[in-house]
Amino acid sequence: MTKKHVGTFNGVDEAVIKISGLQAEGYRDEQISAEVSSENVASALEKRTSIVVDKMTDPHQEDRAVSLFIEAEEEERDSSAELTESGEVLSSEDHNEPRDANSELMPRINTTNL
Repeated sequence: MTKKHVGTFNGVDEAVIKISGLQAEGYRDEQISAEVSSENVASALEKRTSIVVDKMTDPHQEDRAVSLFIEAEEEERDSSAELTESGEVLSSEDHNEPRDANSELMPRINTTNL
C-alpha cells in the first residue's frame, strides 16, 4: 500500500466534503488520513470525522490548510512509463489510432499542412 495525495483544502468544510466523497467511493476511514496545519483545525476535523489526523510542521502552509491522503494499492506499471508530478502514469495512447468508433465511417479532413 502506498500513501497517495488526494488534495489540499482551505478549510475543514471543504475537507469534510471530500472525505464524504472518498467514503462514497468505498474508502474506509482507516484508509483516509489528513495532515493539518494547526491544533484548531485538527480538533475540528476529529470532531466531524473519524479519520487519522496528523499535525504538519510546514511553515509555508496556511493555518486552515488540510491535506488529504488515501492508502491505495500500488499499481503495477511498465517501468519505462513516464509519471506526472502527482505520480500518475502518462497516457501511452497511440496518436495514429482512430479517435472514435466511427472514424472509419466518417470522412476526415487532412489538416497536416494547415
